[in-house]
Amino acid sequence: MTFWINVLIAILGAALLTAQIAASALPASLRKRFAFLSKKRWSIGAMILVGVLMLLAITNARLDTRAEAHNSAKLAAAGKQRDDLSQDLTAAKKQRDELSKNLAAAKKQRDDLTEDLVAAEKQRDDLSKDLGAAKKQRDDLLVGLYAATEQTNVLSRALGAVEKHNKLGMALQAEGDFDAAIEHYEAALLIDPKDATTHYNLGMALQAQGDLDAAIQHYEAALRVNPNSARIHKTLGDTLLERGDVDGAIKHRGLALQIDPSYVYSELAREKQAAGELDYAIELYEITVSLTDPNAPKSAKYFAHLAIARVQRAIALDQKRKTRASLAELAGPAVEALARAIELDPRYRDTAKSDADYDPIRDVPAFRKLVYGE
Repeated sequence: MTFWINVLIAILGAALLTAQIAASALPASLRKRFAFLSKKRWSIGAMILVGVLMLLAITNARLDTRAEAHNSAKLAAAGKQRDDLSQDLTAAKKQRDELSKNLAAAKKQRDDLTEDLVAAEKQRDDLSKDLGAAKKQRDDLLVGLYAATEQTNVLSRALGAVEKHNKLGMALQAEGDFDAAIEHYEAALLIDPKDATTHYNLGMALQAQGDLDAAIQHYEAALRVNPNSARIHKTLGDTLLERGDVDGAIKHRGLALQIDPSYVYSELAREKQAAGELDYAIELYEITVSLTDPNAPKSAKYFAHLAIARVQRAIALDQKRKTRASLAELAGPAVEALARAIELDPRYRDTAKSDADYDPIRDVPAFRKLVYGE
Protein backbone atom coordinates (compact mmCIF):
# COMPACT_ATOMS: atom_id res chain seq x y z
CA MET A 1 0.00 0.00 0.00
CA THR A 2 2.76 2.47 0.92
CA PHE A 3 4.57 1.70 -2.31
CA TRP A 4 1.59 2.74 -4.43
CA ILE A 5 1.10 5.97 -2.44
CA ASN A 6 4.76 6.91 -3.11
CA VAL A 7 4.29 6.22 -6.80
CA LEU A 8 1.17 8.39 -6.89
CA ILE A 9 2.95 11.28 -5.14
CA ALA A 10 5.88 11.07 -7.56
CA ILE A 11 3.52 11.06 -10.53
CA LEU A 12 1.62 14.13 -9.27
CA GLY A 13 4.88 16.06 -8.60
CA ALA A 14 6.24 15.18 -12.01
CA ALA A 15 2.96 16.21 -13.66
CA LEU A 16 3.04 19.69 -12.07
CA LEU A 17 6.64 20.28 -13.09
CA THR A 18 5.98 19.01 -16.56
CA ALA A 19 2.91 21.26 -16.85
CA GLN A 20 4.94 24.34 -15.92
CA ILE A 21 7.71 23.47 -18.34
CA ALA A 22 5.23 22.75 -21.05
CA ALA A 23 3.34 26.00 -20.42
CA SER A 24 6.50 28.06 -20.90
CA ALA A 25 7.20 26.29 -24.18
CA LEU A 26 3.72 26.80 -25.70
CA PRO A 27 3.12 29.23 -28.55
CA ALA A 28 1.97 32.72 -27.69
CA SER A 29 -1.55 31.88 -28.84
CA LEU A 30 -1.83 29.05 -26.37
CA ARG A 31 0.28 30.50 -23.62
CA LYS A 32 -2.51 32.93 -22.67
CA ARG A 33 -4.93 30.09 -22.38
CA PHE A 34 -2.56 28.27 -19.92
CA ALA A 35 -1.22 31.47 -18.38
CA PHE A 36 -2.38 30.34 -14.94
CA LEU A 37 0.28 27.68 -15.05
CA SER A 38 3.03 30.12 -15.53
CA LYS A 39 1.99 32.37 -12.76
CA LYS A 40 4.23 32.59 -9.77
CA ARG A 41 1.62 31.45 -7.32
CA TRP A 42 1.19 28.26 -9.22
CA SER A 43 4.87 27.71 -9.21
CA ILE A 44 5.02 28.30 -5.46
CA GLY A 45 1.97 26.16 -5.02
CA ALA A 46 3.51 23.48 -7.15
CA MET A 47 6.70 23.65 -5.16
CA ILE A 48 4.74 23.51 -1.89
CA LEU A 49 2.74 20.67 -3.27
CA VAL A 50 5.90 18.91 -4.36
CA GLY A 51 7.41 19.54 -0.90
CA VAL A 52 4.32 18.25 0.79
CA LEU A 53 4.32 15.32 -1.53
CA MET A 54 7.98 14.68 -0.82
CA LEU A 55 7.36 14.98 2.91
CA LEU A 56 4.56 12.55 2.53
CA ALA A 57 6.84 10.32 0.50
CA ILE A 58 9.52 10.49 3.21
CA THR A 59 6.93 9.84 5.86
CA ASN A 60 5.56 6.98 3.85
CA ALA A 61 9.06 5.65 3.36
CA ARG A 62 9.64 5.74 7.10
CA LEU A 63 6.33 4.13 7.63
CA ASP A 64 7.25 1.56 5.05
CA THR A 65 10.56 0.98 6.81
CA ARG A 66 8.81 0.56 10.13
CA ALA A 67 6.17 -1.58 8.49
CA GLU A 68 8.87 -3.69 6.87
CA ALA A 69 10.71 -3.99 10.18
CA HIS A 70 7.45 -4.84 11.88
CA ASN A 71 6.58 -7.25 9.13
CA SER A 72 10.06 -8.76 9.32
CA ALA A 73 9.63 -9.20 13.08
CA LYS A 74 6.21 -10.67 12.51
CA LEU A 75 7.66 -12.83 9.74
CA ALA A 76 10.50 -13.94 12.03
CA ALA A 77 8.00 -14.62 14.80
CA ALA A 78 5.83 -16.46 12.30
CA GLY A 79 8.90 -18.42 11.15
CA LYS A 80 9.80 -19.27 14.72
CA GLN A 81 6.21 -20.20 15.39
CA ARG A 82 6.28 -22.28 12.21
CA ASP A 83 9.49 -23.99 13.39
CA ASP A 84 7.96 -24.54 16.81
CA LEU A 85 4.85 -25.89 15.17
CA SER A 86 7.04 -28.08 12.97
CA GLN A 87 8.86 -29.39 16.03
CA ASP A 88 5.56 -29.90 17.80
CA LEU A 89 4.29 -31.64 14.70
CA THR A 90 7.39 -33.85 14.63
CA ALA A 91 7.00 -34.57 18.33
CA ALA A 92 3.31 -35.23 17.76
CA LYS A 93 4.15 -37.60 14.91
CA LYS A 94 6.72 -39.32 17.10
CA GLN A 95 4.21 -39.54 19.92
CA ARG A 96 1.65 -40.80 17.42
CA ASP A 97 4.10 -43.47 16.27
CA GLU A 98 4.84 -44.44 19.86
CA LEU A 99 1.14 -44.52 20.59
CA SER A 100 0.67 -46.66 17.51
CA LYS A 101 3.37 -49.03 18.76
CA ASN A 102 1.86 -49.05 22.22
CA LEU A 103 -1.55 -49.64 20.70
CA ALA A 104 -0.16 -52.52 18.64
CA ALA A 105 1.56 -53.94 21.77
CA ALA A 106 -1.67 -53.48 23.73
CA LYS A 107 -3.61 -55.27 21.00
CA LYS A 108 -1.05 -58.10 21.01
CA GLN A 109 -1.22 -58.25 24.81
CA ARG A 110 -4.99 -58.26 24.57
CA ASP A 111 -4.81 -61.12 22.07
CA ASP A 112 -2.35 -63.00 24.31
CA LEU A 113 -4.59 -62.41 27.31
CA THR A 114 -7.53 -63.62 25.30
CA GLU A 115 -5.62 -66.78 24.39
CA ASP A 116 -4.57 -67.21 28.03
CA LEU A 117 -8.14 -66.70 29.11
CA VAL A 118 -9.32 -69.32 26.66
CA ALA A 119 -6.60 -71.69 27.88
CA ALA A 120 -7.49 -70.91 31.50
CA GLU A 121 -11.15 -71.57 30.83
CA LYS A 122 -10.21 -74.87 29.18
CA GLN A 123 -7.97 -75.70 32.13
CA ARG A 124 -10.78 -74.76 34.50
CA ASP A 125 -13.13 -77.07 32.64
CA ASP A 126 -10.53 -79.85 32.74
CA LEU A 127 -9.97 -79.23 36.45
CA SER A 128 -13.70 -79.29 37.01
CA LYS A 129 -13.86 -82.66 35.27
CA ASP A 130 -10.87 -83.90 37.27
CA LEU A 131 -12.44 -82.58 40.46
CA GLY A 132 -15.63 -84.37 39.64
CA ALA A 133 -13.69 -87.56 38.98
CA ALA A 134 -11.69 -87.04 42.18
CA LYS A 135 -14.87 -86.53 44.19
CA LYS A 136 -16.31 -89.71 42.72
CA GLN A 137 -13.08 -91.53 43.48
CA ARG A 138 -13.14 -90.11 47.01
CA ASP A 139 -16.70 -91.27 47.47
CA ASP A 140 -15.76 -94.70 46.14
CA LEU A 141 -12.77 -94.78 48.50
CA LEU A 142 -14.95 -93.75 51.42
CA VAL A 143 -17.38 -96.51 50.57
CA GLY A 144 -14.48 -98.93 50.25
CA LEU A 145 -12.95 -97.65 53.48
CA TYR A 146 -16.21 -98.08 55.29
CA ALA A 147 -16.52 -101.60 53.93
CA ALA A 148 -12.89 -102.31 54.84
CA THR A 149 -13.45 -100.88 58.32
CA GLU A 150 -16.45 -103.09 58.79
CA GLN A 151 -14.48 -106.04 57.50
CA THR A 152 -11.59 -105.15 59.81
CA ASN A 153 -13.95 -104.92 62.74
CA VAL A 154 -15.40 -108.30 61.87
CA LEU A 155 -11.89 -109.71 61.48
CA SER A 156 -10.78 -108.12 64.76
CA ARG A 157 -13.73 -109.63 66.54
CA ALA A 158 -12.98 -112.96 64.90
CA LEU A 159 -9.29 -112.77 65.84
CA GLY A 160 -10.26 -111.78 69.35
CA ALA A 161 -12.49 -114.82 69.52
CA VAL A 162 -9.68 -117.01 68.14
CA GLU A 163 -7.27 -115.68 70.75
CA LYS A 164 -9.84 -116.18 73.50
CA HIS A 165 -10.45 -119.79 72.45
CA ASN A 166 -6.71 -120.45 72.38
CA LYS A 167 -6.17 -118.97 75.85
CA LEU A 168 -9.02 -121.00 77.29
CA GLY A 169 -7.77 -124.12 75.53
CA MET A 170 -4.23 -123.65 76.87
CA ALA A 171 -5.57 -123.07 80.41
CA LEU A 172 -7.68 -126.24 80.23
CA GLN A 173 -4.77 -128.14 78.69
CA ALA A 174 -2.52 -127.06 81.55
CA GLU A 175 -5.10 -128.50 83.97
CA GLY A 176 -5.13 -131.76 82.03
CA ASP A 177 -8.60 -131.31 80.52
CA PHE A 178 -7.54 -132.11 76.95
CA ASP A 179 -11.04 -132.82 75.62
CA ALA A 180 -12.32 -129.38 76.63
CA ALA A 181 -9.12 -127.77 75.32
CA ILE A 182 -9.56 -129.54 71.96
CA GLU A 183 -13.14 -128.22 71.73
CA HIS A 184 -11.90 -124.63 72.08
CA TYR A 185 -9.11 -125.15 69.53
CA GLU A 186 -11.59 -126.62 67.03
CA ALA A 187 -13.95 -123.68 67.65
CA ALA A 188 -11.07 -121.30 66.90
CA LEU A 189 -10.32 -123.14 63.65
CA LEU A 190 -13.94 -122.74 62.58
CA ILE A 191 -13.39 -118.97 62.80
CA ASP A 192 -9.92 -118.94 61.23
CA PRO A 193 -8.90 -122.25 59.60
CA LYS A 194 -5.43 -120.88 58.80
CA ASP A 195 -4.34 -119.79 62.27
CA ALA A 196 -0.94 -121.41 62.85
CA THR A 197 -1.06 -121.02 66.63
CA THR A 198 -4.38 -122.85 66.87
CA HIS A 199 -3.11 -125.72 64.72
CA TYR A 200 0.01 -125.97 66.88
CA ASN A 201 -1.94 -125.93 70.16
CA LEU A 202 -4.43 -128.50 68.86
CA GLY A 203 -1.52 -130.69 67.75
CA MET A 204 0.00 -130.48 71.24
CA ALA A 205 -3.32 -131.50 72.86
CA LEU A 206 -3.81 -134.40 70.45
CA GLN A 207 -0.21 -135.53 70.98
CA ALA A 208 -0.79 -135.45 74.75
CA GLN A 209 -3.74 -137.82 74.19
CA GLY A 210 -1.51 -140.11 72.12
CA ASP A 211 -3.06 -139.30 68.72
CA LEU A 212 0.26 -138.73 66.96
CA ASP A 213 -1.07 -138.90 63.40
CA ALA A 214 -3.68 -136.21 64.04
CA ALA A 215 -1.09 -134.11 65.89
CA ILE A 216 1.34 -134.38 62.95
CA GLN A 217 -1.39 -133.26 60.54
CA HIS A 218 -1.99 -130.09 62.56
CA TYR A 219 1.75 -129.38 62.93
CA GLU A 220 2.09 -129.66 59.16
CA ALA A 221 -0.93 -127.35 58.70
CA ALA A 222 0.73 -124.83 61.04
CA LEU A 223 3.95 -125.01 58.98
CA ARG A 224 2.04 -124.31 55.77
CA VAL A 225 0.98 -121.01 57.32
CA ASN A 226 4.27 -120.28 59.12
CA PRO A 227 7.08 -122.27 57.46
CA ASN A 228 9.85 -120.37 59.28
CA SER A 229 8.86 -121.34 62.82
CA ALA A 230 11.69 -123.16 64.55
CA ARG A 231 9.34 -124.20 67.35
CA ILE A 232 6.87 -125.94 65.00
CA HIS A 233 9.68 -127.68 63.08
CA LYS A 234 11.26 -128.98 66.30
CA THR A 235 7.94 -130.16 67.75
CA LEU A 236 7.05 -131.90 64.49
CA GLY A 237 10.52 -133.50 64.43
CA ASP A 238 10.11 -134.75 68.02
CA THR A 239 6.66 -136.16 67.21
CA LEU A 240 7.91 -137.90 64.06
CA LEU A 241 10.74 -139.40 66.10
CA GLU A 242 8.21 -140.58 68.68
CA ARG A 243 6.25 -142.26 65.87
CA GLY A 244 9.44 -143.84 64.51
CA ASP A 245 10.02 -141.63 61.49
CA VAL A 246 13.72 -140.94 62.03
CA ASP A 247 14.33 -139.37 58.62
CA GLY A 248 11.42 -136.97 59.08
CA ALA A 249 12.60 -136.15 62.58
CA ILE A 250 16.13 -135.38 61.39
CA LYS A 251 14.77 -133.22 58.57
CA HIS A 252 12.55 -131.01 60.72
CA ARG A 253 14.99 -130.81 63.61
CA GLY A 254 17.66 -129.74 61.12
CA LEU A 255 15.34 -127.05 59.70
CA ALA A 256 14.61 -125.81 63.21
CA LEU A 257 18.32 -125.62 63.92
CA GLN A 258 18.91 -123.63 60.72
CA ILE A 259 16.10 -121.19 61.46
CA ASP A 260 16.82 -120.50 65.15
CA PRO A 261 19.65 -122.53 66.72
CA SER A 262 19.37 -120.73 70.06
CA TYR A 263 15.74 -121.82 70.40
CA VAL A 264 16.58 -125.45 69.64
CA TYR A 265 19.42 -125.51 72.18
CA SER A 266 17.25 -123.80 74.80
CA GLU A 267 14.50 -126.40 74.33
CA LEU A 268 17.01 -129.22 74.57
CA ALA A 269 18.38 -127.62 77.73
CA ARG A 270 14.90 -127.45 79.25
CA GLU A 271 14.32 -131.10 78.41
CA LYS A 272 17.59 -132.09 80.09
CA GLN A 273 16.80 -129.81 83.03
CA ALA A 274 13.39 -131.50 83.46
CA ALA A 275 15.13 -134.87 83.32
CA GLY A 276 17.51 -133.81 86.09
CA GLU A 277 20.59 -133.73 83.85
CA LEU A 278 21.62 -130.34 85.20
CA ASP A 279 25.23 -130.30 84.03
CA TYR A 280 24.16 -131.12 80.48
CA ALA A 281 21.31 -128.60 80.69
CA ILE A 282 23.65 -125.85 81.91
CA GLU A 283 26.06 -126.60 79.09
CA LEU A 284 23.21 -126.35 76.55
CA TYR A 285 21.99 -123.06 78.10
CA GLU A 286 25.50 -121.64 77.86
CA ILE A 287 25.58 -122.61 74.19
CA THR A 288 22.16 -120.97 73.80
CA VAL A 289 23.23 -117.60 75.21
CA SER A 290 26.41 -117.68 73.13
CA LEU A 291 24.33 -118.12 69.96
CA THR A 292 21.85 -115.37 70.85
CA ASP A 293 22.23 -111.68 70.04
CA PRO A 294 22.88 -109.99 73.41
CA ASN A 295 20.49 -107.19 72.44
CA ALA A 296 17.67 -109.56 71.52
CA PRO A 297 14.75 -109.68 74.02
CA LYS A 298 14.96 -113.47 74.31
CA SER A 299 18.58 -113.25 75.47
CA ALA A 300 17.43 -112.11 78.94
CA LYS A 301 15.04 -115.08 79.10
CA TYR A 302 17.82 -117.52 78.30
CA PHE A 303 20.05 -116.04 81.01
CA ALA A 304 17.18 -116.37 83.48
CA HIS A 305 16.77 -120.06 82.52
CA LEU A 306 20.51 -120.53 82.95
CA ALA A 307 20.33 -118.90 86.39
CA ILE A 308 17.59 -121.27 87.57
CA ALA A 309 19.47 -124.31 86.24
CA ARG A 310 22.54 -123.16 88.15
CA VAL A 311 20.44 -122.67 91.29
CA GLN A 312 19.20 -126.25 90.97
CA ARG A 313 22.72 -127.54 90.53
CA ALA A 314 23.90 -125.50 93.54
CA ILE A 315 21.15 -127.10 95.62
CA ALA A 316 22.12 -130.56 94.43
CA LEU A 317 25.77 -129.96 95.27
CA ASP A 318 24.86 -128.39 98.62
CA GLN A 319 22.79 -131.41 99.55
CA LYS A 320 25.85 -133.54 99.01
CA ARG A 321 28.13 -131.24 101.09
CA LYS A 322 25.54 -130.39 103.76
CA THR A 323 27.04 -126.93 104.51
CA ARG A 324 25.35 -123.56 104.23
CA ALA A 325 28.60 -121.84 103.32
CA SER A 326 29.03 -124.07 100.30
CA LEU A 327 25.56 -123.06 99.02
CA ALA A 328 26.51 -119.37 99.12
CA GLU A 329 29.67 -120.23 97.24
CA LEU A 330 27.92 -122.47 94.73
CA ALA A 331 25.17 -119.90 94.13
CA GLY A 332 27.70 -117.45 92.67
CA PRO A 333 27.32 -118.59 89.00
CA ALA A 334 23.52 -118.51 89.36
CA VAL A 335 23.60 -114.94 90.67
CA GLU A 336 25.91 -113.93 87.81
CA ALA A 337 23.47 -115.33 85.23
CA LEU A 338 20.53 -113.61 86.95
CA ALA A 339 22.46 -110.32 87.02
CA ARG A 340 22.96 -110.59 83.27
CA ALA A 341 19.23 -111.24 82.75
CA ILE A 342 18.32 -108.20 84.90
CA GLU A 343 20.83 -106.06 82.99
CA LEU A 344 19.14 -106.98 79.72
CA ASP A 345 15.60 -106.74 81.11
CA PRO A 346 15.09 -105.13 84.57
CA ARG A 347 11.72 -106.85 84.90
CA TYR A 348 13.55 -110.05 85.88
CA ARG A 349 14.41 -108.39 89.22
CA ASP A 350 10.72 -108.37 90.15
CA THR A 351 10.39 -111.91 88.81
CA ALA A 352 13.22 -113.08 91.06
CA LYS A 353 11.47 -111.60 94.11
CA SER A 354 8.43 -113.84 93.61
CA ASP A 355 9.77 -116.87 91.71
CA ALA A 356 9.90 -119.91 94.00
CA ASP A 357 12.84 -121.32 92.01
CA TYR A 358 15.05 -118.75 93.76
CA ASP A 359 13.84 -119.55 97.29
CA PRO A 360 16.81 -121.83 98.10
CA ILE A 361 19.28 -118.96 97.56
CA ARG A 362 17.10 -116.08 98.74
CA ASP A 363 19.24 -115.62 101.87
CA VAL A 364 22.51 -115.64 99.93
CA PRO A 365 24.06 -112.14 100.36
CA ALA A 366 24.95 -111.76 96.68
CA PHE A 367 21.37 -112.60 95.68
CA ARG A 368 19.85 -110.19 98.22
CA LYS A 369 22.15 -107.41 97.12
CA LEU A 370 21.28 -107.97 93.46
CA VAL A 371 17.52 -108.37 93.88
CA TYR A 372 16.69 -106.32 96.97
CA GLY A 373 19.59 -103.87 96.96
CA GLU A 374 20.66 -104.86 100.48
